[in-house]
Amino acid sequence: MGDDSWKDHLNPSNVDPWTDDLGYTNLEEELFTTELKEEAKAILLTLHEEHPEIFEEWEMTPEEYGRIVRLAVASYDGTEKSTGGIESEQRVEQDFLAAAEAAGYLTYQEGSYQQIDFEGTFTNLSETFLMDAKGGEGNSLTTADFSIDKDRSIVWSELTTGRDIKPSSRLSKIISRVVKDALDEDEHTISYIVLRDHVAGPGTTYNSDDAPYPDIVVLPEQLPMSPGEHRKAELTDENKAFIKMVFDVLCGIDDITSEIVQKRIWLHDLHYRDPDEHANPVKKNLYNYYRNDLTITTSSIARYRSGNGD
Repeated sequence: MGDDSWKDHLNPSNVDPWTDDLGYTNLEEELFTTELKEEAKAILLTLHEEHPEIFEEWEMTPEEYGRIVRLAVASYDGTEKSTGGIESEQRVEQDFLAAAEAAGYLTYQEGSYQQIDFEGTFTNLSETFLMDAKGGEGNSLTTADFSIDKDRSIVWSELTTGRDIKPSSRLSKIISRVVKDALDEDEHTISYIVLRDHVAGPGTTYNSDDAPYPDIVVLPEQLPMSPGEHRKAELTDENKAFIKMVFDVLCGIDDITSEIVQKRIWLHDLHYRDPDEHANPVKKNLYNYYRNDLTITTSSIARYRSGNGD
């Protein structure tokens, strides 16, 4: 066999574009903290069984300790999982909406529609918008109904937890869930998904308080409604203005041609294939604007939520 080492000069095998180029953190070596946390919980939950002698000098019996610590651990886990949505709304309002309003980019108020956290108007575009603020795990990603007639619909995810090691998996899980839940039979869909990965996102380091750069997913203006129809996401003037606004407010970067900004833009195409030939006809193509050879794999969708007539 020939020597294939020359290929490394074109695409070095030890280069990970996600970490080395786009700036994400691969958590393979970092998530030991999660394992330690689970181990510590196991010790707490079994201490009274493994070492009942410890309680001889205390009024509390091993059985009483066992009941109390089980309740305490369950309460902690429940609090940790349930506060994500509240914290996300607070983060989005404090970091973005309030600052953007002060800068004259928009006006906003609390949402008056079910499950819509915020609504308002982009003053520079004269467009109305709805925003649903999310965490990044489980049911927190269930999206609101965006069938209300507004110009722009935004899902904003503040990811502060999660055990997915690879950056692509962390993004894919959020994007797939949001897009799957949000697609409907009308011709209006989510305009943007904004993600800030506080654990492993670009611009931050693991376990730090640094604010990550946002990733912005741009979706097509309309859904493909007929078999064979292919809708592509495009950087229209309105989309560019939104991206510029987000980066200016959050990062102080108002140049959309900046390499930092372009690495954070993702375009999400939708292709409606023949449902008679494909069990999951809605095919999704998600790729990075700066490196369009870098894609995120997301599963195809069986049908739109309202069934598209079937």
